[in-house]
Amino acid sequence: YDSADNLNLDPSLLEDFELPYRLGAFGVFASWSDLDAGFDEVLGRCADEVERSIGEPQSNVNVLYAFVPWESEGSASDSEVSDRLRRFLLEGESRIVDSVRAGIKTITFIVCSTSTGSYPSFYSFLPARGFDEDLIYRNVDPPMAFQLELARFSHFNIQRVSHPNRLLHIFYAQDKANAGSSNYKDADTRLFVRAVVRRAEILSSSNDVAVSIPDIERAFSEALDALDTVRCEKNYRRTEFNHIFFNIGPALALEMEDVDSICRRIFQSYSSRCW
Repeated sequence: YDSADNLNLDPSLLEDFELPYRLGAFGVFASWSDLDAGFDEVLGRCADEVERSIGEPQSNVNVLYAFVPWESEGSASDSEVSDRLRRFLLEGESRIVDSVRAGIKTITFIVCSTSTGSYPSFYSFLPARGFDEDLIYRNVDPPMAFQLELARFSHFNIQRVSHPNRLLHIFYAQDKANAGSSNYKDADTRLFVRAVVRRAEILSSSNDVAVSIPDIERAFSEALDALDTVRCEKNYRRTEFNHIFFNIGPALALEMEDVDSICRRIFQSYSSRCW
């Protein structure tokens, strides 16, 4: 596989499919002034490397990461950081040209506050759209996006919903076919909760029958808590057919009968909260 973009495809469909060659670059800048001084050089090297190794880029598949500390005193909102980063990208006259020349699909900034020591934030910008930020991927590491299967949202207008638990990704969605409907019953609005479960251990009975997977059950409970919290807000009260999705990272040795039994038990335990 060349990238996360194709990981959801059936391998049999890729046999006659010519996969593009993907390049990536990662720049670490100790300060914002270092970013000003060195970003164009990194971007230029990306373009030169693409031309040297594969000639004309086949498509916009390459990626560029840049780590930079946020040095302002106090905390800043995501919108403030995003606006400053976009202004920075637009300040360089050759940045869009070099991005296109390098076949770069996304430029992702990893920003960490030096004053609060908070969890780093992710902001992904699209050169093909004049460095507009792709809000769906805000605070989502792009390689994780395919694990969350965000491409399934293509039929919805999506809005990220902030939540304190950074392991849960919550989206407010409205069906594009019914967008703008004045009747809320026809609007088809939903909440999607998505997460990647990176650790999962099976609890078995004395006769080696799989009984439960506590990490998944804990994640399911946290997802229900998040739904309850978000639906308390006025804008999200009328959502229906809400959806919880987990991608289980570790490979688990389970029979389908065990999977069905565990899922049924989890649902029975939390069924009163699902309606």
